[in-house]
Amino acid sequence: MSKSKQHTAFLLSMFAGLLFLMASSSTALADDAQCTVFEVKASNDAGGTDAQLKPLEKKLKKPPFSAWKSFKVIKKHAAMATQMKEVSLSLATGGKLSLLYKERSDVKGRKPRLRVGMTLDDADGKRKADITLKVDSGDYTLVGRDAGKDGSSHLLAISCAVQ
Repeated sequence: MSKSKQHTAFLLSMFAGLLFLMASSSTALADDAQCTVFEVKASNDAGGTDAQLKPLEKKLKKPPFSAWKSFKVIKKHAAMATQMKEVSLSLATGGKLSLLYKERSDVKGRKPRLRVGMTLDDADGKRKADITLKVDSGDYTLVGRDAGKDGSSHLLAISCAVQ
């Protein structure tokens, strides 16, 4: 084989190896989180807790949430969050919730821990919250909104889980 053919073969094999490394490392880094958001009306009406909120039952029985008697799901959102790519959800109240899955940390023998940024805008586009959450994968975090005219409150139950 001539030197130029050997050089071309060498470059092609290096290029193929580089593509393989890039593909395998991007697969390892492309860590998606499955996020679930429940919009919940919390009130003192009769009715108890919506069956969809079973994973939150213990949290809803503790202050400050124990001040309400009824928790009804208004809307459920499901979104796949890719690391460092914002996901925006339109809320039933007319506002917008944006989630940004920032990073994952693993400790042997424990659930993965996630750092998730959250911004909440009202129907007029005014920023109401800008929070960074540090949560266990699959655990729910509750965020409350202003009380309505009827004394009810709008809650967001947010969970993101990784494999």
